[in-house]
Amino acid sequence: MFRHIRAITRGWGGRRWATRAFQVPLVAAPLCALFVSCGSQHVLRVTSQPSGALVRLDEDVIGTTPLEYEFQHFGHRRISLYRVGYRSYSEPIHLKAPWHARFPWDVFAEILIPLGLDYSKEHHVVLELDDGEQVYESLGTFIERAEDLRRALPGQTPAGATDEASGTTPQATRTLFFDPR
Repeated sequence: MFRHIRAITRGWGGRRWATRAFQVPLVAAPLCALFVSCGSQHVLRVTSQPSGALVRLDEDVIGTTPLEYEFQHFGHRRISLYRVGYRSYSEPIHLKAPWHARFPWDVFAEILIPLGLDYSKEHHVVLELDDGEQVYESLGTFIERAEDLRRALPGQTPAGATDEASGTTPQATRTLFFDPR
C-alpha cells in the first residue's frame, strides 16, 4: 500500500515530505474512526394507555407515545406525559448506568473495543381521564399545615403562649398579615 503512495509522490518531484504527508492521514484516519466509534445504544422506550401522549424528558419535548428515544446521559431525570382530556403525568425516573457504561469500563466497552452492549429502559404510563375537577387542598388545611411547620422551627413560641414584650398572642399578630377574604 505504501509503495503505491511512494510512487505517486515521486512523480511530484520525489520529495520525502510528500510521502509522509500522505502516509500519516491514511494510517491515522482508520485509527480515529476506531477510537471515536461507540458500539452501544442507550434507549428509553415510553408507552402510554392511550397512545399519542406528548412526552417530555426533563425540559425537552422528545416526541409522542409510543416512543423510542436514544439518550446520552444516565442519572435522575423527569418524565412528563400530556394528552388533551387526560390528567398530566410527571414522575422522576432513574436511568441507572450499567457496568459497561461506567468509568473505566466504558472506555473499553464503548471506545477501544466496541462490544455493542445496549441498554434499554421501558416505561409504561396509564393516563387518567380528566373530569374537569380541580384537586386543591382546602385553605383551612393549608393554614394548619403551615402553622405546624412554623411551630416545628427552633426558637418559635408554642401556640397559645403570649409574647412578653407586647402582651399579645402570636395568633393575634399573625392575623394582621393574613386576610382570608
